[in-house]
Amino acid sequence: SVVVGQGTVLSGTFSSINWGASAKFVQQDLDTSGTGTQFFTVGTQQLMSVPYALHAYNGLPKGQPNQVLITDNTGTAQWSNLGNTSNFYGISTYSVYNITDSIAYTGGKYNFYNASGQAVIAQGVCWSTSKTPTVALSTKTVDSTTGDFSSKLTGLSPNTTYYVRAYCTTSAGTTYGQEISFLTKSAASSTTFRIGQYYGGGYIFYIDNTGSHGLIMDTADIYNPTVDQVNMYIWSTGLQYLYFKTNADLSKLNSFSTSGSLGTGAANTDSIILAFGSDCLAAHLCKMNTARGYTDWYLPSLEEAKLMCKRSYPPFNIVSNVGVADIPEYHHSTIASGSYLPYNTVSATTKTTWGYSRIRAIRSF
Repeated sequence: SVVVGQGTVLSGTFSSINWGASAKFVQQDLDTSGTGTQFFTVGTQQLMSVPYALHAYNGLPKGQPNQVLITDNTGTAQWSNLGNTSNFYGISTYSVYNITDSIAYTGGKYNFYNASGQAVIAQGVCWSTSKTPTVALSTKTVDSTTGDFSSKLTGLSPNTTYYVRAYCTTSAGTTYGQEISFLTKSAASSTTFRIGQYYGGGYIFYIDNTGSHGLIMDTADIYNPTVDQVNMYIWSTGLQYLYFKTNADLSKLNSFSTSGSLGTGAANTDSIILAFGSDCLAAHLCKMNTARGYTDWYLPSLEEAKLMCKRSYPPFNIVSNVGVADIPEYHHSTIASGSYLPYNTVSATTKTTWGYSRIRAIRSF
């Protein structure tokens, strides 16, 4: 009898045997002289069951906490987060896009949703200048608790390589998507921007105190929906118009709210789309805008819309009537919960005067 793997090694390295490649045999040699030098072969036998545990140990790197070992449809073994069978991640990291010297955009997408049966506590992305970033870092976003999501990375340094991973946290723990690296652009401090300048697919209407970043409005309105195409709701925060498709489910309006501050339009737009999808035309159309090759347009917040409407410099005089208390006739993404009036309760005069509120997308740089 013989125990494979034990004994004194005379030649070769047992740990280097590739158990997964080709058949393996044991050969028996006998030395009747007792000298250990006069062997003759007495037989060979194929090993019909090879040590697969040793094959797994040699053929794969060690897995990470909360990972499981699965095989794909080709029979290849891989470590996987939550056992996904498409690309071995329960959640995927979006490609990084619209990279500047200090800002970048990415997000996460489920390959399957909540396969562990656990409620999602938080999800977003985490990033670092070192590989394998985790949620223990302060450089992370918390974007939503359901579905796919988009994320904005801020506070980045110019000309620096970053590593980013999407994550999803449930009561069972945190799982991560694949790691993606990207390089930020060089600082734009040598570039002089001005209000009214055509740049980045539109006209600059706001520049922050760094002089290198600000907001850009599209060159034209996206859409001007007519009353008979939509239901209109007027918000009590000052003639705020929010169009919805006919028969849209508006039950969430009673408890839904978004910010009015400068710099919050992008997050507002994502929140509105997450709650209402394409039923909210203004947010949906801005998010889907791809004017001049840019894909990060969004519906401005209240303060952003005010600034946009005040910038009546040639060549983009866009506003005929700024409206009551500087509330623009343009759609904005600021919503106060539970404070709206259905279109069918609005007077005929108001319908006639304000029935054609306009939509224009903005983006940041």
